Amino acid sequence: MLSPYYDDPHAHLYFPPAKDGTFFGTVTGISKKGKMSVKIYNLQRVPLQERRRKAQEDIIKDLQYYLLKDRKRYINLWRDMHNGVLEFSAAVLSQARSWWKELNACTESAHT
Repeated sequence: MLSPYYDDPHAHLYFPPAKDGTFFGTVTGISKKGKMSVKIYNLQRVPLQERRRKAQEDIIKDLQYYLLKDRKRYINLWRDMHNGVLEFSAAVLSQARSWWKELNACTESAHT
């Protein structure tokens, strides 16, 4: 099973990012260790999905706000996600990476 102290959750778990404005809050095991952890830890229970979904929604709002208003806090948010400091860090980091990819795609298409 996964250990939050020794294992990289992204190597074992997939947290789907929002699609068309719908946040899911779900998780899927992508390795044997990840699948076992989802089952044993019951990571798909509804209250946990709801809290994870809310955290994913909130990180996008925070990143958008701090990108414009407070660069230091914006950088610290990314650092906290990468360091596992935020609650549901792996899930919010997955969402934040997806948001960043979309933002870059929009920026690139604006230049063409």
